[in-house]
Amino acid sequence: MSKPAQTINIIYSSKSLNLVDCHTLEPLYKVKVDRHAPQVEMRRLQNTQSATDDTLLENNLPWANRVCTATFKLTSLQVRLSIHEHEDVPFTRDQIFSTKYTFASPFFESAILTWKADGALSGNYMLTDDAKGTVLARFRNRLFSVTEVGTLEITENFEANFKDEIVISALAMLAMVQSLQLGVMVIV
Repeated sequence: MSKPAQTINIIYSSKSLNLVDCHTLEPLYKVKVDRHAPQVEMRRLQNTQSATDDTLLENNLPWANRVCTATFKLTSLQVRLSIHEHEDVPFTRDQIFSTKYTFASPFFESAILTWKADGALSGNYMLTDDAKGTVLARFRNRLFSVTEVGTLEITENFEANFKDEIVISALAMLAMVQSLQLGVMVIV
């Protein structure tokens, strides 16, 4: 396996997540997690913003410049992603006991992309374009950590909108199946 183009640490922070570059520690995204729709709101940070700036979460109102969202019902296995101007992108679980989540990418040649387990019982996942046989990203779970969800490894220097799509789809998948603490953040 080659070295990823970018590795992003996903870190818990009360009712939000901070996503920072693993090597430079540069804040990349602030993610608001709520029980009200949209349950996951993600904002790409500007150079002047801090990932620990909780004023970004004030007033429980929708963010004016949010990048992407994930909306789902507690009893639903179907998530709706909003990725920039592309609203209502279905993100579905293949079967009830499946560990595969599929969506049609608005930014990657309209390919059908799938998050699927990367190893038995590891909690790790990979995003694949099965038609081309390529791995686009990997999520590495921090099984016993109470401060980190894990890391997201992006395999290439993709365009910013597609990178946003990778991140929001990973967060939606994790809220549904992977991270108990993240799932509780959505429910509570």
